[in-house]
Amino acid sequence: MRILACDDDSFLNEVLAVDNKYYEHHFDFKDTVYGTKPGTPFLKTVEKLTQHAAGRTSLSAQMVYRTAKREKLAPATATLVGVEADILQKAVAFARGLGFPVDEYPIIVTDALGPNILGMAENGRIYASRLAFMQGTKRVAGTLIEEFIHLRYKYEDETRGMQEFLLDRLVHLGEQMQGETL
Repeated sequence: MRILACDDDSFLNEVLAVDNKYYEHHFDFKDTVYGTKPGTPFLKTVEKLTQHAAGRTSLSAQMVYRTAKREKLAPATATLVGVEADILQKAVAFARGLGFPVDEYPIIVTDALGPNILGMAENGRIYASRLAFMQGTKRVAGTLIEEFIHLRYKYEDETRGMQEFLLDRLVHLGEQMQGETL
């Protein structure tokens, strides 16, 4: 695949960080036909994009990076400021109270997931966007619970399995509140 050997940084930035609603975001960058190895510009671009816009960076490109470099990528970590530490503490306690021990996984706050992306589950970690913190404790709790479910139960976003899991959990919590089964 010629993109792996490309040395045009601006082109690589455009191709590797296109929003997931576009076809190009879903390109498979593994070259199983010709065995092309990723060049340094490709690897550096993937690393930079993952640190600063992980949610928009092609997952296939990230997998090629991990294979080539034999190391994991991670978005840049943000430092909690002001009331954010309290928000995180309350959100974790709330999630635990519902039976989701979200803090069993490392929770990393980041500014690098991209626009409109509140969280991400990757490499056994929960990434929470500062955007979720701006929307309050409820949003952070929901984000942590969703990413926990991805890690623990392996349900993917926007799937029937995830929907059924959440509805079953909601009904179960309702039964607990009422003190009897349906």
